[in-house]
Amino acid sequence: MTKPDLIIGIDPGINGAIAVIDIKNDTTEVFDVPTVKVEVSGRNKKTRKKSEYDKLSMSDLFKKYAKRKVVVVMEQVHAMPGQGVTSMFNFGRGVGLWEGIFAAYGWEPEFVTPQSWKKEYGDRLFKNMTKPDILKTMKKADYNRASVAERKEYDEAKKKFESSKKSAKDDAKDEARTLAVELYPQLDDQFNRKKDSDRAEALLIAEQKRREIYG
Repeated sequence: MTKPDLIIGIDPGINGAIAVIDIKNDTTEVFDVPTVKVEVSGRNKKTRKKSEYDKLSMSDLFKKYAKRKVVVVMEQVHAMPGQGVTSMFNFGRGVGLWEGIFAAYGWEPEFVTPQSWKKEYGDRLFKNMTKPDILKTMKKADYNRASVAERKEYDEAKKKFESSKKSAKDDAKDEARTLAVELYPQLDDQFNRKKDSDRAEALLIAEQKRREIYG
């Protein structure tokens, strides 16, 4: 089987990113997902601007690769507890748009879970958290029957744990940027911003596939 000479990594979502590792030409690029600002009607008929996928620009990114031997790898992310319905819908819509664009080029994307591609980099991108015992043992029914003091203890533990989880997630994203620069120092100026963690993750997804194919 002929090996692909171009690997595309996708961190989907409207704030996501794309990475292209060109094996044939020995070049690597990263891009933010193209978006445009559109006006939408809100409450009381007031309009506001929101980001929307720029579908034509998304497709145009890949025109120059149309005749290449391409493999596309897209992160497979499931809905998270507490994630809003609108957010889940928009994310799913974005994945569908990518699938449609790639289908037009004759490419069938592979899906890889975060846990799967991150294993390639050891434990650097995993920030494991240990849930406090009270959060593991006290169920909703127990909470409703608990004393004021017990509820307070639970609420404080939950607040502290959620804050720690957010901090760990931010640390993991910063580590992704650091790792991307280590592996591709020529792209160091592409990962200066906090939000560039999405670029870093797209690149690391593509790099994991490159290693799988080429060693």
